Amino acid sequence: PSATTAGQAGAPFSLQAGDRLSAGARGVDVHALTTSAIENALAWREGYAVFEDVPLHEATACFARYHGRRIVVAPEVAAQRLGGFYRLDDLRAFVAGLEGTNLPVPVKVSEDLSGTLTIAPRPSR
Repeated sequence: PSATTAGQAGAPFSLQAGDRLSAGARGVDVHALTTSAIENALAWREGYAVFEDVPLHEATACFARYHGRRIVVAPEVAAQRLGGFYRLDDLRAFVAGLEGTNLPVPVKVSEDLSGTLTIAPRPSR
């Protein structure tokens, strides 16, 4: 897939079917998506989230939005990459799976009395 970055702010550009537009501080990027990437991006319509090499903090933000829950990810593990196919309606299975996932820095998930989930490095034994 190719990527294009819009030149000057406000400069017009065109989108084709299957393009994904991302806008941020660096400007606007347009990426052509593969068929499988489009299916993964639209998996939420079937009740799933598909993550491919996504930072842990982004994956948890998806579940936090869906469930209206606060999920805090410690900076030491926030950038770890995650992949997988998850049911959006099963937050418990997602966080339990994180503890069993083979991340470079293993994590522990805890919940406080307010319902906030915290994901932090697992203490060494």
